[in-house]
Amino acid sequence: MQTQTPLSAYKQAVLDQMRAPMPYIELYTLVRIILNRDIRREVPRIFQGKVDDEMLQWAIDNAAGALKRNDGNNTLAWVDFLAKSDRENAEIICEYVAQNSDWYGYNS
Repeated sequence: MQTQTPLSAYKQAVLDQMRAPMPYIELYTLVRIILNRDIRREVPRIFQGKVDDEMLQWAIDNAAGALKRNDGNNTLAWVDFLAKSDRENAEIICEYVAQNSDWYGYNS
């Protein structure tokens, strides 16, 4: 019978972070952004200064493509865009949401 070795503090912290749900304030903010913000205007705000110009243009083009694929439905375009984001871009989006969260919802 094998016994498990205890995880290092670092590995345990990483696992705890992976299990932690998005705080409801940030989730609320994300939903408000999806429902109330035009993807074509918000995506440049999210990525400006966080990525190089080529990546920024890719994000803008991807947002426009998501809107087109979803027949102009902004909410579905957001879902499409977010679902196709890789981990690095998802982290940028989450950071943006966290920075724009407060107890009352979206700060703008």
